[in-house]
Amino acid sequence: MNRRRLIHLFTGVIASAVLAATGCGAKKSPKGARRKRTGNMGNLLVDEWVKDLKNGSPQKQANAAKELGNMGSNASSALPALESLTSHADETVKTAVNQAIVAIKKKK
Repeated sequence: MNRRRLIHLFTGVIASAVLAATGCGAKKSPKGARRKRTGNMGNLLVDEWVKDLKNGSPQKQANAAKELGNMGSNASSALPALESLTSHADETVKTAVNQAIVAIKKKK
């Protein structure tokens, strides 16, 4: 086998391996079909925001509540942590928490 053909073959094998590993070239869903999200990225984000709710400063708690509210029903696992802060001493935290709870429950 000559050198050029060997390089071409090797490049094809590498390209196929990369496509298979990344899922490119896989069968696509029918047009209009919704793909269910099954990744852990959303859960990791929610977990990080919940940590800020539990251990952060009032500013971090308010920010975490706002971000969780923006996530809508994807942040439903954070509801217990949010509900525990509904009577927080800081008015900014309390307001952000209540708005987040409404947003999460509204988008379910």
